[in-house]
Amino acid sequence: MSPYLEHNSRHRRLSILRVLSESPEFRANDSLLSMVVNDFGIVSTRDQLRTDITWLRDQGFVTVKETAGVMVVTLTEAGGDVAAGRRTDPGIAKRTPRG
Repeated sequence: MSPYLEHNSRHRRLSILRVLSESPEFRANDSLLSMVVNDFGIVSTRDQLRTDITWLRDQGFVTVKETAGVMVVTLTEAGGDVAAGRRTDPGIAKRTPRG
């Protein structure tokens, strides 16, 4: 993977966690996450988003339930810690202060 694509993926993963941390019941489906991540300027295909959701699940930062071909993604405590900046992971961009 090129350095640009790796940085893009790391930022997409952080964006997913931050969106979930602000969502009701800490969950959203992949369609909504795709729209929001793209609105954040991280232009992504649905396949790229799903790959990163799967990566986040495998690391224990989210849980995933598939229903009728839709991924329903829920933040875990560990994922909430990353979203809040209390924990870091080399595969996820570091949170910076909002300005």
